[in-house]
Formats: sequence, C-alpha cells, structure tokens
Amino acid sequence: LPGLEETAETIIFTREASSLLALNDSRLSTPTALALRIPIDSDIIAARAARGETGPLLGLDYRRRLCYAVARKLPALDWMIITKIDAAELLAPLRKNALLLMLTIALVYALLTSLIVIFFRVRAERQRAEADADRHLLSTAIEQAGESIVITDKNGFILYANPVFTRTTGYSRREAYGRTPSLLKSGQQDAAFYKTLWDTITRGEVWKGRFINRRKNGTFYEEDSTITPVRDASGNISHFVAVKRDVSAVKSLEAQLLHSQKMEAIGRLAGGIAHDFNNILTTINGYSEMLADAAPADSPLASDLAEILGAGRRAALLTRQLLTFSRRAPAEPV
Repeated sequence: LPGLEETAETIIFTREASSLLALNDSRLSTPTALALRIPIDSDIIAARAARGETGPLLGLDYRRRLCYAVARKLPALDWMIITKIDAAELLAPLRKNALLLMLTIALVYALLTSLIVIFFRVRAERQRAEADADRHLLSTAIEQAGESIVITDKNGFILYANPVFTRTTGYSRREAYGRTPSLLKSGQQDAAFYKTLWDTITRGEVWKGRFINRRKNGTFYEEDSTITPVRDASGNISHFVAVKRDVSAVKSLEAQLLHSQKMEAIGRLAGGIAHDFNNILTTINGYSEMLADAAPADSPLASDLAEILGAGRRAALLTRQLLTFSRRAPAEPV
C-alpha cells in the first residue's frame, strides 16, 4: 500500500486449546508461524476477535502496539484472519485519503478470502474427481469379473447382478432384480441348509459353501459361494454381497478322474489274476500237447486230449485279452 509499507500485515490464526496459534510468519516479528501463541483471555486484538468482538477493532497487537484491525472467521477451517496496521501509521495517510485507504484494505481482505475459498474449492473438486474415478474402476472390475457377483439388500432382494450371473443362470438382470436368490433353488438342499446360511450372515459373519442350483432352463449346476455382510456407517448390516463360481465342469472332471482311477485299479487286479492264470495254463497246455503227441492216433484218449487242448487255447486267448485290458499283455502270443 502506498505509504503503508511498514506495519500493515495479515496473520492467520487457528485455535488450539486456550490459545491462538499463528499459521504464517509476521512481517514485523519472525519467525511467528507455529511459534506465536496468544492466550484466548488476553486483551490482544486477535484474542478479542476470537471471543466474538466484531467490526473494526482498535487495540494492542502481539507487539503491544496500538493498531487498527479487521477480523474474519472461517468456521469450516477453524481459522481466523486478522488484517491490521499500526494506528500511528494509519492515521497520517487517513487524514488525506481515508476512503481510499479503507477501500484498499477491504479489497486486499476480499482478495485474500477469495484465494482461500478458491484453493479449497479446487481441492474438493479434485478429491471428488478421484473418488469418481475409484468408483468407476470398482464398477468396471465387478462387471468384468470372472465370477458371478450378486448384491442384495438386507432382506435378500437382488439389487445387482453382473454379466457372469446372467450367463450362468440364464436370468437377465431385469428378471432377477427385486427377487430373492431362491429363484435358483433346485430342491436338492433342505430348509436346514438355507436356515444355517441365513443365520450366519445375519449375525454379521461370512458364509462359505456349495449350492446345487437350477438354471432358468431347468438344468442343475453346482457353484461355490462366499456371502459377505456389508455394514453402513452406523455398523448395521445394509447389504449382502455374494461371489459365486460355477464348479460344474470341475465336478465333471473329478468324476472322470475317479472313474479312471477305478478302471486302473480293476485293470491292475485283472492283470495280476490273468498273469498268474496264464502261467498255470502254460503248464496245462504243454503237458496236454506232450500227451497228444505220444498217444496213438486210434487211441480213445486222442479225442479227449484234443478237447483239453482246445479248451486250454480258448482259456489262453481269454487270458491274453485280460492282459491287454490291463496293458500287461506279453509280447509273444500264448
């Protein structure tokens, strides 16, 4: 300010317990930021303003100098802005141009207030934009998740279902909205199962388990599910979130593996029996061939030995088939 460069200054105070703490340095006494404290019950101008005095104030500043000052509170920030000037310096130019001086002070004060308001408004808008970006990311992640995600209210009525739910169950979002997940009941699980589930989540606990459900087309499928209660700011349950994964394909693979293991066990058993039986048949067939070669052609035993050899060869063929089944067939034919 022309002619007022020596003692005019603005200090921002905040209240801490029973005193006022300066947040910026003074032009006239440094350092003051976070160092200058004024008792709230003192006669200093800042303390009087903090106690509720309004309008232009005449009194002592922190240097115990007589000053004129104006004060403005910013309740949202718990700040108080004091703009002051020494009375001795103010009165000299005031005699010449009092109106210009007061207008200039008011403009400076208004400019400072506007800058503070703009700063916090910009910061609030930036925080809001970041929050919107976070919500968009979360929404996109849920929409594109590989599991079925269902959100219900505290009474179990469906409010949201992601695309995987639609692909798995055959029900569209519109068909599922406002209904309970009981529309998927297959009748394969009893009332006690669902009562245990409901008792668990209404106590605020997480439930994990496997459902046997029915699609819209009537086919059954199995899914692993985790249901989590969601609490509001007061700590009360407001919603439930279910994350579910169709395990029908996994169950089919498990059944195929079990069948394969059973067949392998049967094959090992059959192979062991066939191998031992094949050794016995080798002896029987060998002696039968020796007897047949030694017997005269017109002997009554020749036809009997031929029957024995035929039965032995058929038994050997059956034994080889068992060995082939068990993947333990010998390289040379019996």
